[in-house]
Amino acid sequence: MNTEIERLIELAIADGEITDKERAVIIKKAEKFDVDPDEVEMILDGRLHESKKLKTKEKVGNIKVCPSCGESVKSFQLNCPSCGHELNSRKQSELLNTMTQKISLLNVDDLNYEQEIAKIVLSTTIPSSVNEIYEFGLYCVNSINSSSNSWREDSSAFEAKTSECISKLKISNSSNHNIELLVTELEKTLRDKKKVISKNNKNDWIIIGTILFLIGLIYFVAIEFLSD
Repeated sequence: MNTEIERLIELAIADGEITDKERAVIIKKAEKFDVDPDEVEMILDGRLHESKKLKTKEKVGNIKVCPSCGESVKSFQLNCPSCGHELNSRKQSELLNTMTQKISLLNVDDLNYEQEIAKIVLSTTIPSSVNEIYEFGLYCVNSINSSSNSWREDSSAFEAKTSECISKLKISNSSNHNIELLVTELEKTLRDKKKVISKNNKNDWIIIGTILFLIGLIYFVAIEFLSD
């Protein structure tokens, strides 16, 4: 499915709910890219259902599930007793939720759509807990549009925030034993995104070069033909 639609879906279900306006925006985007609206709605509802199931699992009996190792933890615990993973705080999670909600309210047909996304992303403060930094960085790196052949303004903003999250994780003094793994995952994902964009850019230059060569060849043949 189109990456723009994928990103809109992720933005819409980030808080576990979806408004009528968000749904309408996604359907409108699907129609713009000639994607079957019914298929998009099925995917959207499926993703939303899975998101709600996960949230329900985390809340049953005031027991949460550690996102790192899957161990059950009490709602009041700040760190997982098994792996030391730092657990979410409500205040910090609101930073990412607020950012995604602001983006979802933008008009996708606006000529400055990418620029407006970039402004929102760059103006958002990165959380302070290790887990929230990682989640913020993961969201940003996955929002980079690697289908493009160059860095779009919004993708550049997401890339900058991802790099900022990586740097913040590296200097973190948390007792979380998985920081190195979290950093490695973010760095690898970001590196892969950059490779794809670079490859797309290279392919475009090859196509342009081939076209120019053919134009030159046709021109040369035409000159030779006319001179005869």
